[in-house]
Formats: sequence, structure tokens, C-alpha cells
Amino acid sequence: MATSEPVLLCLNLRRELIDEAQMARAAPALAELAETLATFRSQGWRVLHAYTVRPRSADTPFGALPNFEPAANEPVFALQGASALAETQVTDALAARAGLMAGGVFSRCGLATALAAQEQRVALAIVPDACFAPSVEAVAAHHFLEFLDAQGAARLLGYEAWGANVICLDARRQ
Repeated sequence: MATSEPVLLCLNLRRELIDEAQMARAAPALAELAETLATFRSQGWRVLHAYTVRPRSADTPFGALPNFEPAANEPVFALQGASALAETQVTDALAARAGLMAGGVFSRCGLATALAAQEQRVALAIVPDACFAPSVEAVAAHHFLEFLDAQGAARLLGYEAWGANVICLDARRQ
């Protein structure tokens, strides 16, 4: 059973994964994510950062998105595989806690992580208003959510305070 303190998994909050045009389209999601991140940090809850490693040219901007730099106590995982749950430390951090996933979630990495969470029965939910499609590996939000068949599962294992702004990835979990 999940403990009372959730974990926030921030995906693909990197300059090399989002171009200027996409950054403008992602502005509402980034504003919501900033609030979610501030809440987690102010409560002292755990925050993890993971991003897809992609080949890039020397002139491609690199590093965390401005205002979304990880704090010193927030681990960062450079993902070589498709899913953030391929990282043992990420899976371990989520093992006994309810997790929220936000950021560049509408991507192949986000989809692979969501599917792995369902398969491994990891308590992971999505905050769709705090998610965007990065420029690299983008998946349309509606396709992402339809594929997961999560539309009617707006709950997060006892975290009613998050309300309808959260989609649980496994409505069948007890």
C-alpha cells in the first residue's frame, strides 16, 4: 500500500527536447507543472527527474528548462531505454508510494513509463494539465490517454486533494 507522501516524476524537462515553438504551446502545462513542483518542494515530498537521451548537434541547447532545474536533493536520470521504470532507483522510489508523472509525458518515454507502471503494478498517475508533448518523440495527448484507457479513472489512491486533475493509470487497482 502506498504511503502518505507521493513522489513526483518529472519527465523530459530539457532544452534539447523542446524547441521554441513547442515551448510556447507547452506554456500552460509548464505553468501548472511549476505549481505542482512548488507544492512538492514546499511539502518536502520527493521529486525525481528523468529524461530521454538523444543524439544532438553541438549547436542544440542543452540542459534543464529554465525554472525547472532540479534541486540539489532531486536525483536526475539520463534514460538510455524507453521507460523511466527501467531505472531501478526510480522503481524503488515509487515502490511504496503513490507517484505522479508530469512534464514531457506525452512522448514515447512517457507512454513506455505509463505502460511499465501498469504492468509492474506501480502506483503511478498522470497530471495531464501539467504535461506536454516534447518536440522529440511527441505523442498526441488524446492518443496517449485513449491508449491507456484511463479517461474514466480520475483518482489517485486516496489523494483526493489532487481532484479531477489526476488520471490514475490503473483503475482496477485496489
